[in-house]
Order: sequence, then structure tokens, then C-alpha cells
Amino acid sequence: MTTVIHHTTIITGDREPSILFNAAIAVENDLIAAVGPNDEIMAHFSNADVVDGRNKLVMPGLANCHTHFVRILARGIFEDQNAPNRPPFTRKGRVPFPPLSAEQRTAMARIGALEALRSGTTAAMDITNNIEDYAEALVATGLRLVLAEQVSDRAKGVRVGEPGIFEADPELADKGLRRIADLHAKWHGAENGRITVAVAAHAPDMVSPALLQALRDLREKLDTVATIHLNQYWGEVEVIKNSYGILPTEYLARYGFLHERLVAAHCRFMTPEE
Repeated sequence: MTTVIHHTTIITGDREPSILFNAAIAVENDLIAAVGPNDEIMAHFSNADVVDGRNKLVMPGLANCHTHFVRILARGIFEDQNAPNRPPFTRKGRVPFPPLSAEQRTAMARIGALEALRSGTTAAMDITNNIEDYAEALVATGLRLVLAEQVSDRAKGVRVGEPGIFEADPELADKGLRRIADLHAKWHGAENGRITVAVAAHAPDMVSPALLQALRDLREKLDTVATIHLNQYWGEVEVIKNSYGILPTEYLARYGFLHERLVAAHCRFMTPEE
């Protein structure tokens, strides 16, 4: 099967990057076979199925390096409840809807995936707890995925970005590490490599030094990527400074979690040194 999208504008995504006008792109057996001037491509693939690309743009798929598909329901709500950027950094309340069932989480993930595809996003890193609830449905969308099972071991009742001295719960750490290992065993490399499973720490103020080191060791053992929310709130910065006497990025570096395969999200409250 060969398909040619003709009379279109193409952003190649190469190092230039090149923008080709009145161009065509040929696809053979799900692989791009040729890109070039419209008449040249049309003549070379004269027997191909054709798609009229007039007034449209063809470009590589976008990549969303940090998303929470099941949080789509919270859009416009979390923004009003975030921790303030001045003391005492206490967050403004609880999310005004109950916890979602596995079925509801699956529905939210599907909606999020649909929005991604409609925006031109074809790859996404999804970070949350208990991704296995909806992993099969998300994989079925055809997206290229990095599934990042998020873990923390800060004692329950304290939310990310809130002040206080860190108190660790080893049981939470053990459960989180098992979730990552189980998800990796089931999904990493699935769909001919379309699915990657990452190691995800929630945030510096939600992860003890012992858990950071365990996550570092697990990432090395699994030979995969990692991610974390870093310098997301001023309250996070204060927790790390008060608990360990250093800044969040230094905290990750001290315990080996800062490395070239780490995707750090947000990074809003960093010093120049960080």
C-alpha cells in the first residue's frame, strides 16, 4: 500500500528546518518513502492512493513531555487551588470532586488521548499513580507513550508543595517500587517498542533520600528514563531547604537522581546555580 498526500505544505523537522510548499509526501507500508516537489512525487508514485492536502499542513507529530491524562477533569479547578508563592505556602483547599474509579479514570485518559491526537501530538509521557488502571485503553489509542508510574513516601496527609519537615513512610515506598516494576514487566517495549515505562518520583518534597536512591537503582537496573516534578512550588523549595539544607536540584544530585535520562517538569522556582 502506497499513499501520497499531494499539493500540501510540509514541515520536514530536519535540522534546517525545511518548509516545503506545493509538495507531496509518499507513505509505503506505514513508512515515509519520499518527500519532495508535488509533481515529482506524484509522477514517481503514479499508482498510489492519493489524499488532497490543499490548505493543510503535514508535519512530524508533537511530543508532550509531561501530562496527566486522568486529570483532564480538573482543568480550570487545580489552577485555583495551587499553593501560593508566599508563606505559609498552604494550598487553598481540596479538589471538589471524589476520587475516580478505574472505569472513570479510563474514560478521562481516553478523552485526554483524543485531545492529544487532535492537536497533532503523537507521543506523550503520562505521569500518575496506578497507571495500570487504564494502560490497556491508552495503549490502544496508537499514541507513542512513556508510562511513568509516580511514587512517593512522604507520610499521608501532606500534599506536594506544602511546608513541614519530611517524614518518610517505608510502606509507601515499597508499594510504589513494586508498581513500577510490575508496570515495566508488562508494558515496556510493547507494541513493537511504541511503549516505554519510566521511573517517576513525585517531587523532591515527596521523596525521601532512601527512596530517591532506590529509584535511581531501579532506573539503572531497568535501563530506562526517569521523571520528576522539580521546583514546582516555593513550598517544595522550603521543605527541601528546611529538611536537608540544600536546594531541590542539589538534593537530586546528592542522591544520584539527577542524570542525563531525567525529564524534569515545571522547574519554575530555580536559582541561577540550579
